[in-house]
Amino acid sequence: MYVFFQFFVLDVYNSDGSPLTVDQLYVQLEKIWNTSLQTNKEPIGILTSNHRNTWGKAYNNLIKDKTNKESVRAIQKSIFTVCLDAPKPRVSDEMYHNKVAAQMLHGGGSRWNSGNRWFDKTLQRTEMVRTPMVPLSMPAKLRFNITPEIKKDIEKAKQNMNIMVHDLDVRVLNFSHFGRKLPKSHKLGPDAFIQMALQLAYFRMYQTCCPTYESASLRMFKLGRTEAIRSTTIESFQFTQAMDDPSKNVPNSEKAALLEKAVKVHREHTYMAIHGQGIERHMLGLKMVAIEDLTSLPEIFMDTSFAVATHFNLYTSQVGSKTDCVMCIGPMVPDGYGICYNPMDDHINFAVTAFNSCEETNATKLSRFIEDALLDMKTLLEQVAKGQ
Repeated sequence: MYVFFQFFVLDVYNSDGSPLTVDQLYVQLEKIWNTSLQTNKEPIGILTSNHRNTWGKAYNNLIKDKTNKESVRAIQKSIFTVCLDAPKPRVSDEMYHNKVAAQMLHGGGSRWNSGNRWFDKTLQRTEMVRTPMVPLSMPAKLRFNITPEIKKDIEKAKQNMNIMVHDLDVRVLNFSHFGRKLPKSHKLGPDAFIQMALQLAYFRMYQTCCPTYESASLRMFKLGRTEAIRSTTIESFQFTQAMDDPSKNVPNSEKAALLEKAVKVHREHTYMAIHGQGIERHMLGLKMVAIEDLTSLPEIFMDTSFAVATHFNLYTSQVGSKTDCVMCIGPMVPDGYGICYNPMDDHINFAVTAFNSCEETNATKLSRFIEDALLDMKTLLEQVAKGQ
């Protein structure tokens, strides 16, 4: 548990191995909250927001102290972490969802809750069945000894974090016109349908397509992590061109056929990726082996085409949930976008991010193009269906 930059260990199981009930968890959280109000500590967690190499050096410096090492180990061994953040100032209803998404992503900067994180951990929520109350031990507070050198590392991390926070623009789009039911009713996969909308939106904004990365889970494999689905294909490009090329005057029936073909290819690529037949991790493995062996990189990794193909201007991820929520990710490249989406039955939640320091990107503008693309694709399918 992280509260006001302080760390607590909360045992979520009773001595007999049974999980704590909701009431028991509430009691323990209340104890932690009351204890956390007594002191104000250095935001040690903000060190984890630094570049991996910088954090690595600070980490080695931090764990030189025995107490610090034990506290860090306790955090690393935890099942998951929960951050109880201080409230931020009220904002307009229009900006509320954007601010909440940004808060969840980075904490709002060192002045607010960015130090109330341990970015190396994955956050989760758990709900448990009610059982009778039993006496509970006091949650343990983790101690850190802050040396002048560690204090210096913390101040540097604060500065770097604030720069990143101010540079990242986060825009939430609650697309309320339809959800995953609509593409399903036309026998189209919702994820592939949304990916084609992203392709169309980007094409309309920049008059070109771009390398697009969609995260795919490799959870069917032991120790599997992720693979990439390449959403930009010849078929997706043909569809986007047909939608917006007045000179060709493409019939709606042909546009719909191109959409169906693009969706089909995307689903095939998705199947290949989640079954270990993607190319990104294979190529990454070959590249890392060459680097670790201190040999010269194979020519393919030095080729301009490889650099272009791996410069993902659209970094996307479907994070489906039964909960009406939105997740967010940052862009993968300086001139790119991060797009996370949660397709619900009757609406779709998007979070679009871009860097303010890049003059060519605009999260708000792309959000509008995404909305228009989805609506135009809906109209296209309905008109073709009506004509049949």
